[in-house]
Amino acid sequence: MRKEARSDEKFVKDAILEYLRLPRSSAIRGEDPPDYYICNRTSIIALEVRIAEPLGNRTTYERSLERLCNRLNKEFLSCVEPGISVLIKIAAPVRNTRKFYEQLKIVVSNNLTNNILQEKWKAFQVNEETVQLKIINHGIPEKKKIIGLIMGKGSALVPIQDQVNRNVANYLMEKSEKMKNITGTKWLGFLNMTILADENNFRSAIQNIDRKHDFSKIFLVEPDGLVNLIFSI
Repeated sequence: MRKEARSDEKFVKDAILEYLRLPRSSAIRGEDPPDYYICNRTSIIALEVRIAEPLGNRTTYERSLERLCNRLNKEFLSCVEPGISVLIKIAAPVRNTRKFYEQLKIVVSNNLTNNILQEKWKAFQVNEETVQLKIINHGIPEKKKIIGLIMGKGSALVPIQDQVNRNVANYLMEKSEKMKNITGTKWLGFLNMTILADENNFRSAIQNIDRKHDFSKIFLVEPDGLVNLIFSI
């Protein structure tokens, strides 16, 4: 048995236990697989955890811009109404990230102060780079206020649902193979780190998958700890 859990595994486990109103003592470490065993009244359930991320590797430039957008989210956390987010589309790489950030912060601030942004893309020049902004009214208070959509220059945007479909199919195949020698009830917990995808995207992906799996429940855990049961038999 492993001595310590990864932070993401523990986070997902704790969120699911809270969702089920079970004490944290209900879970013990597994042998990898599974990540945990959950004692739920009279049954013992094997829980496996998987981070759900965008398909493909992110470049250093893209990760740098993702961190930049996360900083913007903290800056403007109280400036955007609950259930609404500002979507920022940026092509990586950009010139002089520090200067780009300072100018982008001014653009975002001006647009929020003057209530300019709408639900259609609007282009701006930021440190000689074209950046597009728009408002999305998703109605989910827990979503980030500033969401960065980072693309490599010259690349096409992959539709979110297509991306989630591919990810979920790969994850289920990976975890089913890993858990094939585990008997009894099996659950899977996803930590949702996929940009813009919500529980509806994941439910749709699972409903349309043509590969068999033997997980009786699948949970989607958001970075803020919100849990959705997206599959159950």
